[in-house]
Amino acid sequence: MDGYIVVYLILFVAPLSALIHESGHMIGSILTGSNHVHLSIGHGREIASFSTEKLHISIHLCFFLSGQAISKRNRPYKTWELVFISICGPLNNVIFVFLFYIMYNSMPSKYILLLLFFNGWLALTNIIPYKVNKKQSDGYIIMEAIKQHVTNRCK
Repeated sequence: MDGYIVVYLILFVAPLSALIHESGHMIGSILTGSNHVHLSIGHGREIASFSTEKLHISIHLCFFLSGQAISKRNRPYKTWELVFISICGPLNNVIFVFLFYIMYNSMPSKYILLLLFFNGWLALTNIIPYKVNKKQSDGYIIMEAIKQHVTNRCK
């Protein structure tokens, strides 16, 4: 892998893919009637932000590391709403995999191919249920929401 590809991956592909993923959660949150959504890309000191009444987007210094979408609502989310919000992140990555595939077929480029594969990898790794310390994958959140719903119904 040449140096340009590595720089492109770190400074463009990873943050754009995180933004695609987290914006999926944001869309899911808005569709389920969230009162406020905070979409954050990266870690460290905030370097840019945008706010409306119901939405806050912040970009942090280490913008290439990851992202997070946090939504709040006055009334609790139903199980299906939690599942929907959680699935929207990986689903958005899958939608973009298809868009990048169409782009790649019309103008083949290793740069587009890297976007395609990275978004596919991000969707796959986020839908697998796992928990590392306090970090939970979307698949884990879905699994726990369904498990809690089934447990509550059996009581």
